[in-house]
Amino acid sequence: MHARRTIGGLSPCRRAVLMSAAVLVTIPVVTVVVALLVGGDRRGSVPPPDRPGPVLLVPGYGGGTGGVNVLAERIRPPAGRRSW
Repeated sequence: MHARRTIGGLSPCRRAVLMSAAVLVTIPVVTVVVALLVGGDRRGSVPPPDRPGPVLLVPGYGGGTGGVNVLAERIRPPAGRRSW
């Protein structure tokens, strides 16, 4: 009851600031808790170090593909893995 009197005794502007701060603290905490409960163990989704995952190469602002092609040739394995 004492807390209600304290919060109720604040001016409307201060009460709004207090409530906003409470919401700003509560939302990230709830998000993290839900992510941990729903997400579970994600360690199995990481590829092993000896077999890297796919690579997506995107040309820069100029749109030229020359540099991207050089990089694609450099990282393409001898087995002929496709590069996009």
